[in-house]
Amino acid sequence: MAIQRSLPLCSLLLLLICPTARAANVLILGDSLSANEPIGLASQVFEHLKSRHHVVAIGSCGSSPRWYQSDIRPITTPCGFLRKESDKAPKISARHVTPKLETLAQKDLDLAVIQQGTNLYGYLVGASKKTPAKAAQLIKSDVIKFLTELAHRSPKSQCLWVAPPKIAKYDGHLVSDEASQVMFESIQLALEQFKNEKGYSCSIHDSRMDTTAPGGDGTHFSNSRQTMQWIKSVNEKVDRLLSSQRTANNSQEFLTEDEASPPDRIHR
Repeated sequence: MAIQRSLPLCSLLLLLICPTARAANVLILGDSLSANEPIGLASQVFEHLKSRHHVVAIGSCGSSPRWYQSDIRPITTPCGFLRKESDKAPKISARHVTPKLETLAQKDLDLAVIQQGTNLYGYLVGASKKTPAKAAQLIKSDVIKFLTELAHRSPKSQCLWVAPPKIAKYDGHLVSDEASQVMFESIQLALEQFKNEKGYSCSIHDSRMDTTAPGGDGTHFSNSRQTMQWIKSVNEKVDRLLSSQRTANNSQEFLTEDEASPPDRIHR
């Protein structure tokens, strides 16, 4: 016989209005577009969430998804590191070892925000340039290897991959619209493939919709207005993901015992 739990204060119809919420655990990992202080993406998303959730935000200049993988030797960024964590003093350094997922991706992680891909442009431009097909294959492989460890260590987490914004140059080499499209589509296809094969879902944010190519070095934004528009769009998507997860958790909590069942859920 099913045992019905009572609904404390909130009815199921009012869960969105009166949720029984807990602070979420959020991890933000990025490259130099996150390491910039104070307008880097990781720093800004941290400030947006810190009063409501427990957040660890890291930006490591020059990093690619592989830098965070535990099976890759530790790599020291030579051009800037930022770490912000709830209730701890921020750590900002010119040089620092990039931490690994084995110490960052905990089992109780609720949301991982991955701002990565800028430094994968080495597959598409410059001395190491590959054909578009080969570059796409390498980008997909790097993304899938990263997701494999993230999903293993934090199987119940949600994921948002913040794909690179529109840039003009990478490491002094021009980035064409075609290269930008190959980058986005390769990340997107990797996320779709991983979801289909492993059951772990990671949304994607197309940062090109928020930005135009910056001046200066062609990669990093000096126009804070443009940067803040990008960050605003990412924050809105983060809020929606956390809200949907909270609603799902509340609904699961108020199911009857016969209805409730455990979830089938299994890389500058």
